[in-house]
Amino acid sequence: MKLAIFPIVGLLAAVLLVLGAFAVVQGQPVPAPQDQMQPDTGMTLPGLEGIPPDQLFSHFTGAQINLIDKDNNAMTINVIPGTVSSIANDNVVITPNGRTTTERYNITTNTVIHAFPARGSLQAIASGDQVVILTQGDSMDAIMIAKKNMMGRMGFSHPMFR
Repeated sequence: MKLAIFPIVGLLAAVLLVLGAFAVVQGQPVPAPQDQMQPDTGMTLPGLEGIPPDQLFSHFTGAQINLIDKDNNAMTINVIPGTVSSIANDNVVITPNGRTTTERYNITTNTVIHAFPARGSLQAIASGDQVVILTQGDSMDAIMIAKKNMMGRMGFSHPMFR
C-alpha cells in the first residue's frame, strides 16, 4: 500500500502543535483575543526547561502515530529521530536518539527525501546529520527521511527542529 506522506507529516505537525500548546500554556488559561496571544517563544514542556535549543532535538526519542486505513485496518507510523552514522544509495544507518546501538533503514524508490540544500537528493545527507525517519509498522523501509534543518521548512517552528 502506498502511503500519502503529506497527511502523515500534517498529523505529526498537529501532534507537535498540541504538545507546543501544552508547553505554552503550562497550566495557565489561554487568553481568547488574538491581541493577547504571545508569539511562539519556543517554550518547552515541564521537565525540558533549561535544555539549550540546540540540544532539544537529542531529547526527542520518537513517536508512533496510529491510523486506520480505508479498509478499517490498523496501521502504525513510526517516527525515529537520530544521527546518521552512514548513508548509501540503498540504506541509511542512524543512531536513534536515546540509544547507543545503530539501526539500518532501507531506502527504496518510494522513500521521500527532505534535505536542504538538495531536496530529494541523498547527497544532501551526510554522516553526523540529524534526521527524522518515518517507517510503517515493522518495516525497516524508510517512507521519509527528513533532515533536521528541513523540519522548520515543513511547518515545525519549534527550536528543536531548527
